[in-house]
Amino acid sequence: MEFLAKVLKGYIVTLVASNQTNQPSLIVRLAVKQIQSGFYEYQVSASGVLLYEDSGYKSISDALMAASGSDGDFLGYEVAYSGITIGTYRSVASIANAQFIAQAAVDTIASLQF
Repeated sequence: MEFLAKVLKGYIVTLVASNQTNQPSLIVRLAVKQIQSGFYEYQVSASGVLLYEDSGYKSISDALMAASGSDGDFLGYEVAYSGITIGTYRSVASIANAQFIAQAAVDTIASLQF
């Protein structure tokens, strides 16, 4: 029991120390939704609180890239499309990442439709 207490103390100290640096420590939810054909919007939230949103994008990947802004601000993104979580990603800002995630979103939604 004493060993476990020391391990937990060390873990807590490590957590506190890592949160006192300027390193990103937040994973936000990046939700993309199709409003109509060729028209998408995104919302970025944390713990249910809307941080920012925008609309008027021509594709899922365009919305993802616009939403990501600067990947340095967050540890990662839990990406959702049409209310379905697609996955958690470290970065969505590059064209290649955005296109990969957009395809995963389309494939996931298609696999759920009967």
